[in-house]
Amino acid sequence: MNGALGKGVVERVNGIKRQNVSDSESSTEVEVVIGKEHLHANGVFSNVYRAVLYSPVKQNIAIKKVWPNKAAPDAAQREIELLSKMKHENVISLLYKFKIGGGNDVCQCLVLDYLPVDLAKLRLSLPGRKFDRLDAKLYSFQMFAGVDHINSKGVTHCDLKPANLIVDPKLGILKIADFGSALITHKNQKLESYQVTRYYRAPELVFGTTNFDVYVDRWSCGCILAELIMGKPLLAGKDRIDQGRVIIELLGYPDSEALKAMKVSRPRLSRKSARGVKMMTAGYDMPPEVEDILQKILVYSPNRRMLPSQVISHSYYNELRTIPPPIRENGREIPPLNYWIIEDKTQSDRA
Repeated sequence: MNGALGKGVVERVNGIKRQNVSDSESSTEVEVVIGKEHLHANGVFSNVYRAVLYSPVKQNIAIKKVWPNKAAPDAAQREIELLSKMKHENVISLLYKFKIGGGNDVCQCLVLDYLPVDLAKLRLSLPGRKFDRLDAKLYSFQMFAGVDHINSKGVTHCDLKPANLIVDPKLGILKIADFGSALITHKNQKLESYQVTRYYRAPELVFGTTNFDVYVDRWSCGCILAELIMGKPLLAGKDRIDQGRVIIELLGYPDSEALKAMKVSRPRLSRKSARGVKMMTAGYDMPPEVEDILQKILVYSPNRRMLPSQVISHSYYNELRTIPPPIRENGREIPPLNYWIIEDKTQSDRA
């Protein structure tokens, strides 16, 4: 396994390779040993592999390989830069980066934390396809904590959904993943409105705004929280037009003040009265505390949506703060959680 340092793979023996990489924090070049690499998930412009990092520290890792994309040639580099800003236990960590290939066919490789399953697949594997009461609370708490950190950096994830929340079901740990769509957003910035997977897309995006901010992530989180408890998406439109229809079914037709806040024109959809969160979630054992949270997040005016830091200080999550810690269905205590956010709010000034 001894070999001179050079670019790319130094040596490969029995599926184990020594690879020169850049450390995500210092950007210095180091040599790592990687093995047991297997395809974990694939996409249009990237594949994710699970592997084992043997050196410098042994741990399970994910390697995201991003191939050139003519439509978004800087997407991989942007994802690397944004991930480098993130240092939080509920946000996936970029450990190392390296490139393979050459010329016009360079593949950017991101070495990341590995957690075995995403929240969407996990839900579908559960009895009744829904989470038990404590796990819904535990996972949503970590989601809101991670989003607060992301948004505090001026970053909008732009694709929060259960499939982009990775978890270790045994330990009850959640991390926010896949920053391929993430953006640094600010006021008066013109952007593409086609962002976020449909069921979790904020109304301003559904109605066509080109100027949005971190508030779209808050809406997505509200939809995910409801789904964890209901066992199905809250707002499942068949297409973009129908997504607008189900949002109006929830909130009613937006008035002039809401349209101005969303920076959109009047949608050409039927004017209906709001059914509201209570009626839309009836029959799903929705805790009153969650109804309260959803009523404060799922609103038209983006800057009136409840802050993630306010959400996790809500009484709904008091159970997670009890001593001794509550026991999950698998017999394990909940993992240690970071509550500093409540005392030292990170993104409140952006509201």
